[in-house]
Amino acid sequence: NDIVQKVVGKTFDIVVLENTQNVLLE
Repeated sequence: NDIVQKVVGKTFDIVVLENTQNVLLE
């Protein structure tokens, strides 16, 4: 489950970064 948590964490970080960039670009 530790690997799953790391993958989910990285995916969440990527989504947050993309959303932040979209907000800053608007």
